Amino acid sequence: MSRPDEHIVASGNHRALIDTLDQAYSTLRHELVNSVNSLKITLQVLAAQFESFDRVKRAEYMERALAQVARQQRFIEKLRSYSAPEPENSPVPLLVFWSDFLVPVSEKLARLNIGFSQDCDAGACTLCADKKALSRVLDYLIDNAVDALEGTESPKVFLAATAREGHVVISVADNGKGISNEHHKKILVPLFSTKEGRDGLGLSISHRMVVKMGGELRIESAKGQGTTVEVWLNTMDSF
Repeated sequence: MSRPDEHIVASGNHRALIDTLDQAYSTLRHELVNSVNSLKITLQVLAAQFESFDRVKRAEYMERALAQVARQQRFIEKLRSYSAPEPENSPVPLLVFWSDFLVPVSEKLARLNIGFSQDCDAGACTLCADKKALSRVLDYLIDNAVDALEGTESPKVFLAATAREGHVVISVADNGKGISNEHHKKILVPLFSTKEGRDGLGLSISHRMVVKMGGELRIESAKGQGTTVEVWLNTMDSF
């Protein structure tokens, strides 16, 4: 039998991709199995005890089932976000964007009793970005910071925008628990999360969106020392 002239070889990059896919599918399976089983058990109990339950108890189980469906819906929406249309860059005045973004963020963190400070040192420059995509990225990063601050004494979030090396760097920093070294290579893998019940899509979606906008996502973190996520973006002057 003749042997082909060309061979497909599984390189290190291919193996890394397989590991990434394995992790993503494993997490997806875990999320779906848990949520479906939880919903199934709730409905089975409700069906079996429907006649004996009073109206209050029936309503309680219906609300529990609806909450589980809502969780699945949120998860599906995140999956849709990951494959959302390509961001369309346009000129985005930083100071206007900053002012608009600060209002809901500061209100949200105040409701959660999380300290918040900010500094827009980059000044009146114009970003080359998709405004909606950038808002979504920062929302995800703020949500991740809030999750990381759970159980932290005097929790704080710091939002900053600085000019660096011809770019604008928007950073979200927290004084939470940080990320252990063993998880550094996995945190951008879709669906990976170190916390039970989290979908693990925020960072991977943010990374994808920032790259599609021509930027870069950098993460600095150590266990017990908090986390800083930097979004490096081009300005209109970069072109």
